Amino acid sequence: MRSWLRWRRAAVPWWTVQPPFAFALLEAAFKARRGEPGIERERQRLLNDRNAFLETVDHGAGSNFAGERKTVGAIARTSLKRKRHAAAVAAWADAIEAKRILELGTCLGITTAYLANRPEVEVVTLEGNADRLQIAEEAWQRLGLEKRIHGVQGKFSDTLPTVLSEGKLFDLIFIDGHHEGEALKAYLRQLTPYLAEDGLVVCDDIHWSGDMETAWEEIATSGEWTLAMDTFEMGVLSRRKGLTPSRFSVRLSGVPRPVL
Repeated sequence: MRSWLRWRRAAVPWWTVQPPFAFALLEAAFKARRGEPGIERERQRLLNDRNAFLETVDHGAGSNFAGERKTVGAIARTSLKRKRHAAAVAAWADAIEAKRILELGTCLGITTAYLANRPEVEVVTLEGNADRLQIAEEAWQRLGLEKRIHGVQGKFSDTLPTVLSEGKLFDLIFIDGHHEGEALKAYLRQLTPYLAEDGLVVCDDIHWSGDMETAWEEIATSGEWTLAMDTFEMGVLSRRKGLTPSRFSVRLSGVPRPVL
């Protein structure tokens, strides 16, 4: 709660943001907030699934729960990105016309579906839990998105080097797993050489814990990024050239006030 209150005092309404590139990203997220009906129906199907049980396999923060069995519905309720946040990440990908996207942390595949819900997009998504990836793949098939998504199962430390060894650049990278500060910094060091020049990195749960907040502060003030945007749920980074370096906290919610 204290973390949110500190963020809330510093955060500005999205429509007051001045830098044009940042404003365009925020406006896109606002317009997409209602989500995609087909994907949201699939989310509801997962939420209602109380029959299938999956074993928890967590290779990052929260690994004390490894071995616990939960229903798909229980996992969906606690682990899926909320509609407006999943839609926001996809809107940012759309705003920069991303063609190749990398996601670390598939979960049950709803955010992945949002990212893949555009023609000519290739999404590579990494997931440590084989059962969750299977559920996600079944969801993508129902949505007709399976040809745009390549799911890779295993620990990030094992699978990420193999994916990066292809040497291809990604237009958007979404880090949504292993919520530990040192891990986040290590992933960024590993991933940044494979980020397209005008690409975005979206870091999930930057206020998950004190060490995640410390890591985000170090990243945002490192001087490496021309844009560092904190929406509380996520952090957005860009090293796009030609931008005036800016860093701010911003609220994605709220309706713009009319100009009088």
